[in-house]
Amino acid sequence: MRSLLESTISEFLSSCSNVLQIPGVGEELNVLRRNGDEFVRSGGETFLKTLSLKFHGHFNLFEIFNLISSQYYEGGESNGRIIISNNEHPAINQILKFSSPIDLTN
Repeated sequence: MRSLLESTISEFLSSCSNVLQIPGVGEELNVLRRNGDEFVRSGGETFLKTLSLKFHGHFNLFEIFNLISSQYYEGGESNGRIIISNNEHPAINQILKFSSPIDLTN
């Protein structure tokens, strides 16, 4: 998957395809049995799994990012960005670089 949008659409279409196999599917209103937020969440998880495999990792970026986003810095909320790229990507200007990389599998 190339983007969160593509992954979310894929999750939605996969769910639609599965539902069409159910006999009498049109008899109830909530045929997909999932709301929009659930499609975005599962799309995000699929996208990040694809991304981690592209960078030769076998770690769950979705869980890692959920953990990071739930943490507080000195008791308060914080906001920031995480960029995932090759170390030498020409569009990335590193301002700060750790002397020892952080192992995401730890």
